[in-house]
Amino acid sequence: IKEKNGRFGRLHPFVMFKALDHQKNYERKELEGAFRLMGDVDRRLKSTRTDPRFALEEMVFKLCGMSRKRR
Repeated sequence: IKEKNGRFGRLHPFVMFKALDHQKNYERKELEGAFRLMGDVDRRLKSTRTDPRFALEEMVFKLCGMSRKRR
């Protein structure tokens, strides 16, 4: 969750605390894949005329699918 320079960004401290607390439930590869997917969707939304609602719904389904594979 840390940025390369060791800072956490501008998130509220409670949000960061909860994120750090929950990260232990996931493997590093899973988190990296989720962040990569979110970055891809962000770029797609900013560079194309993709419907934002569709793109976000698709992302949520993919993230949920990643979670199901863990069980």
